[in-house]
Amino acid sequence: MTNEQLAHDLSVARLYGSDLPVKELCEKYDQYYEEILDYLKSKPTSGNEVEVFSRPW
Repeated sequence: MTNEQLAHDLSVARLYGSDLPVKELCEKYDQYYEEILDYLKSKPTSGNEVEVFSRPW
C-alpha cells in the first residue's frame, strides 16, 4: 500500500461520522491528507526483508 493510499484511508477514517457541510468536509480532508502524507514521508523506510513461507497445515 502506498503512502498516498494510507493517507487517504486515514483521512477518511478521521472524518467518519462528521456532519460538517460538504465544503468544510473537503477542506478538512485536504488538510488531514497533507498532514498525514507529510508525516508518513518523514518516516524512514526500514528496507527489511521478510521471509515468505507456506501454511503449516
